[in-house]
Amino acid sequence: MAALTAEVARIDDDLANAAVSNPKALEGLTRARAKTQTDLDAAEAAWVEAEEALAAVS
Repeated sequence: MAALTAEVARIDDDLANAAVSNPKALEGLTRARAKTQTDLDAAEAAWVEAEEALAAVS
């Protein structure tokens, strides 16, 4: 999850810079951010599910 969080932050920085220097790059970066955020959300959901399963066993 840490890697995905860092990737979202990197893409956010790239989006901010592209808005000024390369507007054509915005579309690809927006797609990359959406996919990375979806992957991060799935990883977080899996983490919570695993924690709940572990708590149920304990």
